[in-house]
Amino acid sequence: MAINLKKYLKLFQTESLPHLEKIRECAGKLSRGEGDAACYDHLGKSYHYLKGALGLIGLKELRDEAVRMDRILKEINSGARQATPEEISEFSRVVDVIQESVGKALQDIENSPA
Repeated sequence: MAINLKKYLKLFQTESLPHLEKIRECAGKLSRGEGDAACYDHLGKSYHYLKGALGLIGLKELRDEAVRMDRILKEINSGARQATPEEISEFSRVVDVIQESVGKALQDIENSPA
């Protein structure tokens, strides 16, 4: 049985919005030097959510990006290492790619003939 991708993309847009906003907020704080361990914790939880949600709706390439961010954040949150400035920028960039790609996929479905 095939999933109704349009339905799940819309649901993803709604349900992921708080996570996307939190990632942008925390990444912004970190890039300004205002972030703390709580920011990294929020980033980790939000990317973990995105990883699972994107996987459930079959968006493999976007899921892989979320997996990559999740792995980096697990290392940082475990104390194994510090985030680089490039990684902090990447936290926001990846979330932008996810949001734009999901929006485009939904638009493509809505504009395609039935």
